[in-house]
Amino acid sequence: AAFCILVMIVPFFQVSAIKVEPNKLTLETFFEEKELSAHQIKEIKMQSVRGRYGRVTNFVNIIPVEGKKYPLGGFSDGEEILYGFLTNWWNTYQSRE
Repeated sequence: AAFCILVMIVPFFQVSAIKVEPNKLTLETFFEEKELSAHQIKEIKMQSVRGRYGRVTNFVNIIPVEGKKYPLGGFSDGEEILYGFLTNWWNTYQSRE
């Protein structure tokens, strides 16, 4: 019963939507909406996690300078396309003042 309740609650804390604007990235969860500029992001990286039976799950991890990490996964376009788009955005606006 506890496992079922945990599985039902976890999606409320995961990132459900991303909005990309010039020099502003908005990450939305059920409880929170976090806005980050390119200068507030320390790193954007692709990570892989190997599951119990050898299945590999990829996700994009956004690491801000301060605060918690934001793992992004399960989006319809795929993690590789999301990673490429976000790193291009970050590299473009990180060098600007």
